[in-house]
Amino acid sequence: MTRLVVFDLDEVLWSMPNGYCALMSPPLEVRGRHVTDANGLYLELREDAVPTLDALRARGFSISVASRSRPVVAAEILRALGLLDYFLAPCFEWQDKDLSLARILGDLERGHGLRVTPEEVLFVDDWPSNVRDAVRVGVRGVVYGRDVKNLSDVVSYLDAERASADAV
Repeated sequence: MTRLVVFDLDEVLWSMPNGYCALMSPPLEVRGRHVTDANGLYLELREDAVPTLDALRARGFSISVASRSRPVVAAEILRALGLLDYFLAPCFEWQDKDLSLARILGDLERGHGLRVTPEEVLFVDDWPSNVRDAVRVGVRGVVYGRDVKNLSDVVSYLDAERASADAV
């Protein structure tokens, strides 16, 4: 059973048609779901992001982030959008996602006393190669845009998993 859901940022929680959040430079300007940086780069938080995070939280899931980003910038974007507090032990590192997931699991245990095994993690990323890296270390993964068409589908996927486990 899933206990932890880990999201990628770019093209999963938000769309960023002109780059990656790692390229953004403060100061940031936030208008609703839109964030613009000092150089005119912008991103748009997906419409179903907050409802999905709220639904996961209400169902008792822990939530984290694994993103190839600059830590200060990614955290500032999440803070500006009011999302940073949703995520336990976020990992913003330029490394393969399997390493980021291992770091998150270690940080959860050390920093929060929460022991989660790889089999209890669902990883959501838009790059199939990142999902393959996660699967290689025992984490279940779904490709955003293929396996799940929107963030709300993640909740449906987990609800189906729970119903299946309850039926056994």
